[in-house]
Amino acid sequence: MSNMPKGRILYFSGPNCSVCRDLKPKLNEVAITEFPDFEWVEVDCALHPDIAAQHSVFTIPVVEIEIEGKNYLRFVRQISVSDFIEKTRRLYDMLSE
Repeated sequence: MSNMPKGRILYFSGPNCSVCRDLKPKLNEVAITEFPDFEWVEVDCALHPDIAAQHSVFTIPVVEIEIEGKNYLRFVRQISVSDFIEKTRRLYDMLSE
């Protein structure tokens, strides 16, 4: 297996977002345990508004799944952990075939 990640999980948040603070540890744990070949990347929109704008992130939290620089999945605001797992698992498994 290559050391290169299959893809990236981009987690867009902000310092004053309580939903972001609550959701981050849950999704991060899932990313580490369920999707180890995906790189976890956190983007603080307050510190990096340019990156947020490039990804059309105008509300937080937002989670994007990128493969080879292309956005395949996007979860916005009211993010269900189970929905995140289910949809990301489907994509992750397709990459493993």
